[in-house]
Amino acid sequence: MIPTTGNLWSMCGMLLLCWNIAFTPGPSIATPLGEVYERARAGSFRTSTTSKLVSLAGMLLIVVGTYYTYAR
Repeated sequence: MIPTTGNLWSMCGMLLLCWNIAFTPGPSIATPLGEVYERARAGSFRTSTTSKLVSLAGMLLIVVGTYYTYAR
């Protein structure tokens, strides 16, 4: 089976977002939500510009894939 062009764009976007989630440092699962909020407000969990750009590129690829799938 060969995926359509729209599906390929969406899959690439999702893979990029998954890579970003896997390799961007953040709080552990065991950290209480209140502590995460306090540390985020204090600046402990700053997101790098590269991470923001990768997230934006992943979302853009998903939007392009959705357009190719449904609008054409």
